[in-house]
Amino acid sequence: TAWRASDFRTFERSKDFGRKTDLSVSAAARGIIEYHDVQFYGNGEFDDNGTFIVRHKSPIDYVGPPSPEVDQAWADLIGERDFLISEEEAREIWGDDFRVHWHHRKNGYSVGLDVFHTLHCLNNLRRFYYPEYYKLDPKQHEAHVQHRGHCIDQIRQYIMCAGDMTAYGTRWFENPGRNYADSDVVHTCRNFDKLREWTRNRYHAVGGPHLPDVTVWEHWKHEKVEYQPGSK
Repeated sequence: TAWRASDFRTFERSKDFGRKTDLSVSAAARGIIEYHDVQFYGNGEFDDNGTFIVRHKSPIDYVGPPSPEVDQAWADLIGERDFLISEEEAREIWGDDFRVHWHHRKNGYSVGLDVFHTLHCLNNLRRFYYPEYYKLDPKQHEAHVQHRGHCIDQIRQYIMCAGDMTAYGTRWFENPGRNYADSDVVHTCRNFDKLREWTRNRYHAVGGPHLPDVTVWEHWKHEKVEYQPGSK
């Protein structure tokens, strides 16, 4: 069967209003699903000497040598990502077995969106490149290996589940004398900023059910913080 350009546009512009497994326990959760076009950055190229380079980098530095600025960029993405939900919400999400998801340290039912868990895994892989900077304990080497494996497979499954059908082409480079993928293309994406804002609001219990004060372990900060719903 021959595909027409209009067929690709139909797929690209198709909008879903939530997948079966999306968190949808409230009207607010449904309302955050919104689509817009996003220009991707970071495509690899080759200079005249055949050296691999990246000319058009992301406007925010998520990669490169570790620094407080890079760490803060990642913290802005994945901090404040898990939030407490009511028993009614827990029952709707997990069914009759919802009680097995009780979080003993948070003293409630904790939930997160998988997009943030997967970003957390990606950030962990980044950190594993710089064990000295992040003071990774060499005595925990086997645990780090297992964690890396978990993160790689989590990202693999997430990408395969998304099944992004955005088309990309290739470009010819004289040196090294071959074509290379051109991935700096526009994608139609869920609005991440809306997801991030909604999740932060739930974390701080803005517009959510009353929740008791609890202590939350935010391992991305490596410190204990007091979580008080409704406060910043």
